Order: sequence, then C-alpha cells, then structure tokens
Amino acid sequence: MYPLINRMFFLTAFLLVNLSPVFSQPDWIPPSPLEFEYINTLQGDRLGVKVKGLFALADPSGKLLTAPAYKMIFSLGEDLYGYQDPTSELWGILKANGQIATPPRFSKIESFSEGRAVIQRKTQTGAYARYDYNQIDVSGREQFAEYFYLLDKVSEGLIAFRRDSLWGYMMPDGKTVISPKYSYASVFRSGLAAVKVPGKGYGYIDKKGNWVVEPQFDVAEPFVGDFARVAKLVVVGRGSSRRDWGLIDRQGKLILPMENHSIYAYFPNQGFFVQKTEKEYYFLNIQGKITNSTPYDNLTTYTDDGLIRFRQGKVHGMLDNMGKVIIPAVFDELDDFHEGLAAAKYQGKWGFINLQGEVVIPYRYDGAFRFRDGRAIVANNGEVLVINKQQQVLARAPGILSGAFLTASHLFFRQGNLYALVDESGKLIRYLPYDQAGDFQDGLAAVKKLGKYGFINSQATEVITCQYSATGGFYEGLAFVQKSSDSPGEVINTQGATVFAIPAGYQFVGPFSEGLAKIAKSNLGGFIDKTGKIIVEPKYIQLGNFKSGRAIVVNAQGKQGFIDPSGKEIVTPIYDQLGDYSPEGLSPFRKGTSWGFLNLAGGVAIEPTFEVVGTFSNGIAPVKSNGKVGYIDTKGKWVVPALFEDGKTFLDDLAAVKMGGKWGFANTKGNGKLVIDAKYDAVSAFAEGLAWVKTGDKVGAIDRRGTLVIPFSYDEAGAFTNGFSTVKKGGKLGLVNSQGKEIIPPICESLGTMQNGQVILFYKGSDGYGKVALR
Repeated sequence: MYPLINRMFFLTAFLLVNLSPVFSQPDWIPPSPLEFEYINTLQGDRLGVKVKGLFALADPSGKLLTAPAYKMIFSLGEDLYGYQDPTSELWGILKANGQIATPPRFSKIESFSEGRAVIQRKTQTGAYARYDYNQIDVSGREQFAEYFYLLDKVSEGLIAFRRDSLWGYMMPDGKTVISPKYSYASVFRSGLAAVKVPGKGYGYIDKKGNWVVEPQFDVAEPFVGDFARVAKLVVVGRGSSRRDWGLIDRQGKLILPMENHSIYAYFPNQGFFVQKTEKEYYFLNIQGKITNSTPYDNLTTYTDDGLIRFRQGKVHGMLDNMGKVIIPAVFDELDDFHEGLAAAKYQGKWGFINLQGEVVIPYRYDGAFRFRDGRAIVANNGEVLVINKQQQVLARAPGILSGAFLTASHLFFRQGNLYALVDESGKLIRYLPYDQAGDFQDGLAAVKKLGKYGFINSQATEVITCQYSATGGFYEGLAFVQKSSDSPGEVINTQGATVFAIPAGYQFVGPFSEGLAKIAKSNLGGFIDKTGKIIVEPKYIQLGNFKSGRAIVVNAQGKQGFIDPSGKEIVTPIYDQLGDYSPEGLSPFRKGTSWGFLNLAGGVAIEPTFEVVGTFSNGIAPVKSNGKVGYIDTKGKWVVPALFEDGKTFLDDLAAVKMGGKWGFANTKGNGKLVIDAKYDAVSAFAEGLAWVKTGDKVGAIDRRGTLVIPFSYDEAGAFTNGFSTVKKGGKLGLVNSQGKEIIPPICESLGTMQNGQVILFYKGSDGYGKVALR
C-alpha cells in the first residue's frame, strides 16, 4: 500500500500454470484433430460430448446416442442423466440409451438417493423469484401434491422438510410423522437426528420425535455409528468466539469433554483422533484415554480397510483403527491399502507392500496408484503403465501419472490440462478437457468444466464436482463458492461440505487469512469468521487481510488504521497511508508527505522524516531522503548513506541500486560500495544465484560476481525457480536452465506444468501441443 521504489519490466512470476486448456504429445508431435470440443465422463460408462457448442450423450467409443441439442448433461444415478434445454434453461432426464425420460420442466435436479431425487421449480412472486421443492421417482413422477419451501433427500426412510420457517419430518409417501417445530433439522443417521429448538440449542430426537438427548448444544452434527460431534461456543474477545468440540454417545454422555481442540476423525465403537495443535495428533479410545505417548505430526484416515496413515517427521507409517502401529514409519510417501496392497515410496521410488509391510512389488517406479480389480497404474520413464499383481504390463501410453484412473475397459490419464482416454491396448480414443485450471491452494486447485467450477487434488482427481457458477481458491481450508450468480454464496471445506451460507444482504470478499475473511454490505467492509459469525460489522470503506494479528482499515474520511481480530482499533485511523507489518514488527506510515514506521503497539518507532520508504528485509529498509536513496536499520539509523538515485530491498546481502541512470548492486559493507558496477538499464533481484539484467532491449543473466552467464538474447525473463526460468523472445515463450541451455526454445504460445512435484513442462506451439521432462 506504500510506494514501490521501482517497477520491474520482467515477467512477474515463473509461468507454471496456464488457464488455457493444454494437452501433450511426446517428441514435439502435434496431436491428431479432435472430433469433439469437450468430453465429460459420466457414470455408467457414458460420455457427454460437445459438438458446435451443444452437448450430446455418447457411449465409450464416442458414438452419439442423442443429437447435440443440450446446454449441459450430468449424471443423476440410477442410469439416468440430467440435461438442460438451451432455450428455456430448464432440466429434464435422459435414459442411458439417449431417450427422453422426462421433458425439461425443472429449475434444478439433484442426484437420486434411495430411488428419489430432489427437484426445484421456479415460481414468480411479485418482482422476486421463488423456488419450491418436491421429489421425483426414476420415472420423473412428482411424489408430493404440495411443493415445500425446503426439502432434504430421503435418509433412513424419512425426509426433513421446511414449511414456512419451521422444520419437520415426513414419510416418503408424504405423511407427516414429526410436525414442523424446529428451527433446523438434520438428516437421520443411526436412528437419530440433530434438531434445534429456538432459545435452547441442539439436541437429538428419534424417528418418533422423542427426545433422546435434550437440547443443550450450540452446535451438533449427525451421528456416525454410536457417536456424534457437538460443540459449545466460547467467547474469546469482543464479538469473537470459537467452537470447543466434544463427542457424545447415543445417550448424550460426553465421551470427550467440549474443550479447545479439534476431533479430527473417529471410528464407531473403537476410538477417535484429537488434534491438539497444528502438529499434534493423538489417538484416544472410546473411554477418552490417549493410546500413543508421542504425538503424530499428521494423520490421514481411510475407510476401505479401517486403517490410518500417520506421519512423524518426514516419514509415513500405518495404524490400525485402535491406534496401534502396524507398519512402522519408514516411507517417503504411503497410500492406503486396496486389495491387500498399498503403494509406497521408499528412497525416491514407488513399489507395493502388503499388510505386514513386506515388499511385494519392488521399488522401481516413478509413481504409482492403488490396485483396483487386480490392476494398478504406475509411471516409468515418461510412460503410464497398467500392471497386474504379477508385475506384467497390460497397457501403456505416453504421458504422466497425475490424474490417471481405470475403468473396466479403458485407461484415463492426464496430459497437460486435458485427460486422455486410452483402451487396454494403449490406443488413444479421446481427450477429456477441463476448460480452465487455477493455482493449487491448500492442496486443491479450481477447475472449470462445461461452464461450472469444481476442485481437483494434486493427483488431478476431481474431489469437489464441477457444480458452481463462481468460486475462489482455498485458503486455510475454506473456499467461497456460488451455485448461481444471483445467490450470496456459501463457504465450503476441502471435502465440499457447506460450512456456512453467506448471510442475506452480505457479499463475501475473502479470502480467509488468520481465521477471518472480508465481507461487504452496502459498499462497506467488515470481517466474518470460519463459523459464519460476523466479527466486525461492515463500516469501513476499505480493508486489508489480517497479517500477524493486524489488518489495515480505511474509515469514511479516508484515514487508515489497524484493527485486531476482535475488531478493536489498535491504531486509530488517523494516517494517510499504512503498510503491512514486516517480520521486524514495523509498519510504514504516511502523514501528509512524510513517511515513518509504527511499532506493533501503534506507537511511532521511526519518525516520519522520509520522502519514500520500502519494506524491511533482514532488518534493513530502503528510504529516500533529500532525493537520494539509502538504507536504515530498525532504529532508524543509517546503514548505507543516501547516495543512490533509486534502490530496492536487500536480498542475501545484495541490493539493486541506481547511479548515473544505470543499475548495479551494492552490499551493506563499505558504506554501500558497489560490488557489481552500475551499467545496466534494468535489473531483477537475485534468485537461485542469478539475476536478469537488461542492456538496450535485450536481457541476459549474471551471477553474484557480475559474470554474464546467459547472453543478452531475450526480450523478457522470469525469476529462476527450481533451476529454470521462463523467457520470452519475439512474442513466444521458452524455458532455459541456470546454465543458459534452452530446454524449450522460444516457440510457445503458453507454458504450464502439473502441480504434483514432477518437473514436467507442457507447452503450446503454433502447430500443437507437447511436453518435455526436465528431470
């Protein structure tokens, strides 16, 4: 928020992710022409294919079962598929053979559950649209004579419904068994449902509506087996609270007291995990006793075999569902068990182990996925292979492992930003694209498919289906999504579950930072916490994100200050401009035309006597005084006198400085003596021992001694990352290594890479797409 001393001409970041769809072919060979614009894999071995802007239903070979006539197609279950009419935008149902089961007449259709699907219709009420709900069977017949304000799916034979402002339950035939009287009602699990009574809180009822656990909790979740998570809200500051979680049994007895911890996962009748701090996980039995003396750094639960992967330090092992170590922590990485085997990485290579931890398939592969139906996908030397348990190769295809998966008759694998579909012989059948792919945050990346957004994990598996009209990335385990452009949206967790809906009248601005996210109302900003509670009511015209427990706010008069997480104004908004706090605990501020620094308490640490200031790094910051730039320490004393025309922040004891209209580098010794002469028109900061410098209209790279390592031959360049730099020449992109060797010549329209730790780059050239393995 404070002035930048100099703007760089270079690319601002190493171009690792490209939002355009890309796919790869080996050896710079352009791909074959694609028959379809997009392909969406559906349940039941069906495909949704796009031809000239419209979708059709197709079989696995690509044969059209319907004409291309639909705006969208998706799976409903029960061998049925929802389709959207492009004119009315209403939804109908297709059979697996492509015949119309139900004409388009619904505003929304949800997937089938217990033979029923929830549908929505839009009705007009004055100037506002209203949505009502019903259920249909597989024939498309509506099940209830009336439409409801809200309606849940069938769960354990009962349906939660909302009439006006209250919730109740009914049978699938529409008969009310528990009259509407709750302010909220969950689905039934293990014969019990969590319901909320105004003024009393949450409790649990049976299917007759009798209280099994009296209302007493601030938060309550459905049962899993014989246990359910409950919580109380604890005020921790003005307008701020937290959830203290506990665990109850079916009689309402607290097995685990409601305390300041997270219940990470639990297993019915066996035990559960508690997360005490970010890196402290414990296994407790159902009596609440800790069974492991040393805390685990991380835990990942698997339900197929009831086993839990754990990490201590950098190595992984496996626990049983009683918390007993069954496989010691010796592996670099470890997958869960399927069909008696688990993929394991040891000393940089992947193989498979059995439940005794014995090696069954040696560690020889670059990557490996789990066994299914006696087959597993592995990667080796730039190929994706399908192997059986006897290590025989059943199919192979060029590409990388990320996102690969098997069906009964086909292999899917990831190539760039597209999936490829290969039969058992390795023959390419179709490419399966995403429209867009974003950066990974919290292990997930937003992707766009058929106009809708969802999320994939680092293996390119779609863990949150593409169903949203808009989304932001995950931050601190939460992401904002919108199912339609006219809804306020909601916040979901990394499993795709709704954590809370944005309150009516508010807009989510986000993202979450230190537990809080920005919201807006009537063009004013405030903050909301991770439970959906508004901590700071919108009253500021501008906000910054929280960093080190402080956030910049701007009041109606345009003055800036700092607030803490409770909304208290630590620094009263009286300043014309503020900057974020540095690790040294100093924030730059401006009053009038002069700059100084504040301490964490809001007091003046360095008086405002400078014309311009930069950020502190390693206790030193660039400042301008009397038209010249020098460097000061955290007490405001000069470390390097104000000798330069311009200067940048010190990194690794070197700072770019400008003298006589040219740029060079100075260190902190010898009163800022130049160690690399000022002779360049522009320079970047050093990264991985190299800096890009510009002479005339070309850039090259020098080392820390000033020796030219890469000649002046490029128009632009990005900072080195993992030993490589993106370069630009003649409007095209390429890639060089730290020795200046062109790994990819500058012929590409775009560059991208998978976010899975493999250093493989995908490129787009004028004649097609390709890939190159960098290591």
